[in-house]
Amino acid sequence: MKMTAAREMLAVIHSEERKRLRRVRRLDAQGHEFAWEIYKFECEPFVADLCLSLLTVVWHKVERDLLRLAARLGPIDQPISSTEYLQAVQVERKEFRNRRTKPQVLQRLNVSKFPAWTGSLEALRLLVNCYKHDPNGTPDAALLRHLRLPQSPGGMVKSYARLSESDAFREGLARFLGLKGGAGYPKIASAFIVEAEHFLALVSGQPIFRPYGHEAGALSSFVG
Repeated sequence: MKMTAAREMLAVIHSEERKRLRRVRRLDAQGHEFAWEIYKFECEPFVADLCLSLLTVVWHKVERDLLRLAARLGPIDQPISSTEYLQAVQVERKEFRNRRTKPQVLQRLNVSKFPAWTGSLEALRLLVNCYKHDPNGTPDAALLRHLRLPQSPGGMVKSYARLSESDAFREGLARFLGLKGGAGYPKIASAFIVEAEHFLALVSGQPIFRPYGHEAGALSSFVG
């Protein structure tokens, strides 16, 4: 349950960030008056939006992997066939998409025993929800509470800017993840990827899952 694709996507974002930084430095060397303003107000938000889009993908992969694991819950001495696995995935998918039954699926997976589920992974879930659903693209009260941030940045500033533009929010998010306040969104995205991988490794390492039968093992990489 590695985040290989996410890491590759992040490498592309790093490359784009470096390309834009080189362009700004060339403009600065040529005496462009607003070179670093271009970086601050155009390049940084663009890279941040790419990272937030990537984190949306990461969160949905966490959910998909949990669903696949739920499909294998059962006696650990009874391998699951490809037919059983595919059928179980569809059953668990319906359960997972239902707000009433989803908590029961998560309970069977023992996710709450791992601190990351209510810590960094909850921060990721709330962040992604804000990015996807908030009309203004700003952090909501639930996300700010979870990150232990004030409901407004303070001083004369009454509200946070968009997620991709707010320095105060980005610095608070970075500190929540154990990073330096000056860390940019690529480092924040990398930290979330590490947290997600570690969490999934812990959940999947529990002795509560049926092993794949030969056919199901071959199938598991492509479906579910």
